[in-house]
Amino acid sequence: MELSFKDHNEKKLLSLMTIVKRINSTLDLEETLTLIMDEAKGMMSSEASSLMLIDRARKELYFNTATGEAGGVVKEIRVPLGKGIAGTVAVSGETITINDAEHDPRIYKSVDDKTKMTTRNLIAVPLIAKGVTLGVLEVLNKFDGDYTDDDTILLTAFADFAALAINNRELYREMQERAREIEALYRISQSINIFNELLPILQDNIVVLSEMLGADRISIIAEEGGKYVFKAGLGIPASVLAEGEVTVTDNVLAEVMRTGKSVVCGDIDEDTRFPSNKGLRYRRRSFIVSPLSIGGTRMGFISVTERRIDAPYQEKHMRLLEMLSQEIAENYNHIILAEASREKQLIETELSVTARMQNDILPKVFDSGGALDIAAVSIPAKTVGGDFYDFIPLGHGKYGIIIADVSGKGVTAGLFMAISRSILRVHFIETKDPRATLMKSNVLIHEDSKRGIFVTAFAVLVDTKARTLTYSNAGHFEQYIVRRRGGIEELREPSKPLGIVPDAVYKNKSIALSPGDRIVLYTDGVTEAVNCHREQFGEERLCAVLAEGGTLASEKLVENILEKVRVFQGKAEQFDDITLVTARLVSP
Repeated sequence: MELSFKDHNEKKLLSLMTIVKRINSTLDLEETLTLIMDEAKGMMSSEASSLMLIDRARKELYFNTATGEAGGVVKEIRVPLGKGIAGTVAVSGETITINDAEHDPRIYKSVDDKTKMTTRNLIAVPLIAKGVTLGVLEVLNKFDGDYTDDDTILLTAFADFAALAINNRELYREMQERAREIEALYRISQSINIFNELLPILQDNIVVLSEMLGADRISIIAEEGGKYVFKAGLGIPASVLAEGEVTVTDNVLAEVMRTGKSVVCGDIDEDTRFPSNKGLRYRRRSFIVSPLSIGGTRMGFISVTERRIDAPYQEKHMRLLEMLSQEIAENYNHIILAEASREKQLIETELSVTARMQNDILPKVFDSGGALDIAAVSIPAKTVGGDFYDFIPLGHGKYGIIIADVSGKGVTAGLFMAISRSILRVHFIETKDPRATLMKSNVLIHEDSKRGIFVTAFAVLVDTKARTLTYSNAGHFEQYIVRRRGGIEELREPSKPLGIVPDAVYKNKSIALSPGDRIVLYTDGVTEAVNCHREQFGEERLCAVLAEGGTLASEKLVENILEKVRVFQGKAEQFDDITLVTARLVSP
């Protein structure tokens, strides 16, 4: 008997060593588990053995490995958690040994019925790894009597080895999954180096998501112009994508918007958070939605559904989508910023061209045969301005001078400025009369002004031989004559701006000039320049500079006025165009 006992123990030890070698030498889990269950069945002289694992989503045990004549049949059977001996062990984590199964009410008769076996006795031990119950290991129907405590100890050892094998496999799987996740992140991050446009980048990113999450239907939805629209999709009908706009009320997206968090749903028909949308006719009822966010700013959503296998998505899938969504959001933001930068650069280029064009059409040389000392400047508040001036030689000692201010700022005002300047110039050359110039120009400017744009203008005709000044005003404020002998006179004539009504009436006024008298024309950017205290430069300060100007050359006077305005403004920003023209009648 002593020899037999020794041989039996050596056989146990040899069996356990064989299992240990197998665990350390292969990653084929099914092969290892089959070996463990065969050894357990043989070492414990049992009719059958089985290893059941927990399906947490369905709250059931399923037969992963089974030996014995009914091994193939039991793999089709599932045992609810808490039912039968195995279900009870899976929930409690405690071993159960039964040697009189016929009279034990806990026996799950459904298994016996389907396998055509009669359970006489059994041992069921929990399969535990890192404190978590993974399943249950069973042996049943010992050939030579009852199961003993030694059998329970031995089966527990087999269960530990099985748990170790499963844990090794899971570690390996986790390493593989982590490697796949890193590869997926890399592929998504590199897409912006492969493609230059948003759609190909998003479509490429969706392919990665589909591979990682095993999904046949994915959509990327982004906020655009105050609404949410499809930006890219997989497995979505073209008609749906073409509609563009996506409803974000009373649905899953509304929940994500409300909480700012991702959502995973195992079965939308059973999830009370969401109304079931039967109209969508999905094959699967599980989905994940993750917000697209950058720095706490939500840009949109990524929705994943139609999993290829008939199993619900879990928390780990949601975490994976969140990680990949962050990289996709970075891509999306990068492209949007790049597109905005390109558009800004294009606009700046166009503005620069427009500004150069504006500057080119403003006269820099004022040829009056020495009869007039003229200087002018126009400084736009932005790249493109709406102010302009013009100097038009008309022959026989006559010269036209115009200063004007187009309503608004920016490109629109700048383009309308060029149109208005051409119209006024043509009619001044044609009529050689300020009033007639404004009357004819008003008709055309009114026709061209479709968005309420108008122009204030002040037109002057200087006759250097007759020493007269004739002027007409179109909604501009008063301008000035600075007399050589002292005194400043206002030039005023109330009237409507150009472009307001087609039949506006304008008048001419004439005054005499003396050698040394100076005409000063300006726009409101001069007098309405503000400082840090929100005070305006005003007419009083302008007149003081003009009075001090005396017999200064026109160019020097313009410099003085600009310097006074700059000093007054200090660090305050220029918010309006500044345009200034001075013309002094030179003594013969």
